[in-house]
Amino acid sequence: MSFRAGVEVGLQRAYASLLMLFAVGWSAIAVRGLTGAGPTAGAPVSTTGAAAFVTTAAVLTVRGIRTRLGPVDVGVVVLVAALVQVGYLVEAPAGLVVGYRSQAVVAAIVPLLTLAPPRWAAAGTGALVVLQVATSAPTDGLPAALLGVWSLVVSGAIAAVVAPVLRTAGARADAAAEAERAARITADGAAAEREAAAEFGRVLHDEVSAALRGAATGGVDGAQRRAAASRAVAALDGSAPTPPGDPETDVRSALDGLDSRTPRRIALPAEPVVASVEVVAAVRGAVGEALRNVDRHAAAGEARIELAPGPGIRVTVVDNGRGFDPAAHGPSAGVDESIVGRMRAVGGTATLTSAPGRGTTVRLDRPPDPVGPAPPSAPVDRIALVAAATGDVRRPLYALLIGYLAMNALVAALQPDQVPESRWFLPWYATVCVLAAALVVRAARGVGPVLSAAAALVAVGGAVAAVAVVPLADLLTLASWPIGATTPLLMVLVTVRRSAEALLAVLAAQVGIVAVLAAGPMSAEPPVTVVLFAMPMLVAPALGTLMAWLIGRTIRRLGRATIEANARRTRVEADAVVARVRRSVRDRRIESLHREVRPFLTAVAAGTEAAGSRRDTALRLDAAIRDELHLPEVLDDDLRTALDAARSAGCRVVLQPSAGARVEPGRVAALLRPALTGIPAREIVLGLHDDGSITTASLVVVPGRDLPVPDDATVTVRESTVEYAWLEVVVSGSDPQPGSS
Repeated sequence: MSFRAGVEVGLQRAYASLLMLFAVGWSAIAVRGLTGAGPTAGAPVSTTGAAAFVTTAAVLTVRGIRTRLGPVDVGVVVLVAALVQVGYLVEAPAGLVVGYRSQAVVAAIVPLLTLAPPRWAAAGTGALVVLQVATSAPTDGLPAALLGVWSLVVSGAIAAVVAPVLRTAGARADAAAEAERAARITADGAAAEREAAAEFGRVLHDEVSAALRGAATGGVDGAQRRAAASRAVAALDGSAPTPPGDPETDVRSALDGLDSRTPRRIALPAEPVVASVEVVAAVRGAVGEALRNVDRHAAAGEARIELAPGPGIRVTVVDNGRGFDPAAHGPSAGVDESIVGRMRAVGGTATLTSAPGRGTTVRLDRPPDPVGPAPPSAPVDRIALVAAATGDVRRPLYALLIGYLAMNALVAALQPDQVPESRWFLPWYATVCVLAAALVVRAARGVGPVLSAAAALVAVGGAVAAVAVVPLADLLTLASWPIGATTPLLMVLVTVRRSAEALLAVLAAQVGIVAVLAAGPMSAEPPVTVVLFAMPMLVAPALGTLMAWLIGRTIRRLGRATIEANARRTRVEADAVVARVRRSVRDRRIESLHREVRPFLTAVAAGTEAAGSRRDTALRLDAAIRDELHLPEVLDDDLRTALDAARSAGCRVVLQPSAGARVEPGRVAALLRPALTGIPAREIVLGLHDDGSITTASLVVVPGRDLPVPDDATVTVRESTVEYAWLEVVVSGSDPQPGSS
């Protein structure tokens, strides 16, 4: 579900809560009217209208909760609202005050402005407002009838402003989520390309180059040579060293299958040490490279592999060879990429210690994966969830407040002339406006308990005080405006703070109103009569607060669900992109190798290669592999052929990459190509230097010649003499390329 759809669900369920609240009061009117009592006693048309309104409200409440409201539902509730008004016009029951009649019209105006087609909204709303004025004017007088539509205007204004704001914000949140998802997938794809390039470099270095060197070296056992070539072919074809399929595998079996020319001892624990196939493959590859380094460089009499018991993986490879001084050696692809890089890629570490004459120790560590269910995600702040679904939460709150506060201010300004007791509430209402604005301003940063408590106390105190001060005869008129004036304050409070605070404030206000009436002017009346009399006053603050609570709760809940669903969708799509990128990198870089390297290694693995030319072919192909390691994706077939020809002619070619250099392969190729054509060179040196911001390629050719500059290249050094030519060109690319040495 999208954020935009979540807003629709919130609007429909908020409308369902509005109908539910109206239905409570109107149920009592309908039941008592059918028994000949209550506000519609002796008024059969009005009683029928009340029963129709309750039935319609019940049906639409269910449909709203299930998010199935549509134009037909809107048309039905509009007809029922018209029936209520016509009944009053015909019968004029004294007990059916404007507060009750306005509820039926509000129940029709809200869906007209939020759920109905736009062409219906303005016409239908205007017709209902005119109808209420027309039905009220004969009994209440035109001025009172006009003033009596304030609740319709406020409700309509809120619906007309808040719904579009929420929908626009929901659509904007969807667009932002889509942009974030696309950025995440792009970033994951770029990271996957870098990792795939690095892993392919490890395969070339560990398996292919090792097999080619074995084929070129005399005295190597034939079975070992064939096994190394077979592993290299499998690696080029993408075969994993450990069998895929099972989510976990035993590290012991992976290590036990390794071989080396140096005699080795292996110490394995009695109990299995299990990890994911990916982790075990990385550990196996790192240990295998450590053993190959022992074979090539250590001149050791023995290599010892020790696997510690779990949890986690701790492997130590120790040899008793000649050792070396790590500080005196530069970067090494065998250590930096094939050992350290492999372990880092799966969340592990690798350390190497050595000293001349004291052998070398390689230690691999990888902590255990968490056991049991994943820890719960960090709680998301309620404002953060609303903001995720609607953008800046203050926008809909401002839209909600402006209409409510303006209409209440109009009513407050007119009432003191009619009911003198109301003048004492004007300073109180100014405080309500200030507190409401303060809550909205603080909404984005969080509202503290002090401001929240002050708002609740002012709202409850004003509502209860109004019932105590305003004469009983005026309580069902607009003289009770302070009770309704608390609504915007409570609506904002229920949005920006814990819902219980505002809902408890509403409950406290309602209990206080009924208690003041029961203890004062209506002390002689039964409780049911008191509650029914107070119902229009009770509905006013409860209605807005409950709607805001339901809209906010629905949007927060669906916002969380949408965020989680988007995260799952992003993970799935990112995984697909990662897999596609990895295949693309492998396919792209292996294409030329398959034409010559793989057939040669396949022949070596089968023992069918031409023994006489095996050494020369292996050395030539190994040089090509090392060129590819030094300059990933730079060399095409023509450049490889030119490099072979230059070396065959006695030219010394030195490629010096920089680890992590970000290069544009085409620029490097354009720089190197002229040096390999034309006048034969005795020496060509190409080096890359990355200073963290740009990557510069330095090309030196001996003897000197005029070196053309690649198109659109930024030249930093250019020098040409008879002895040598020197050119430095910026070749930065967008993504790091794995380096080697």
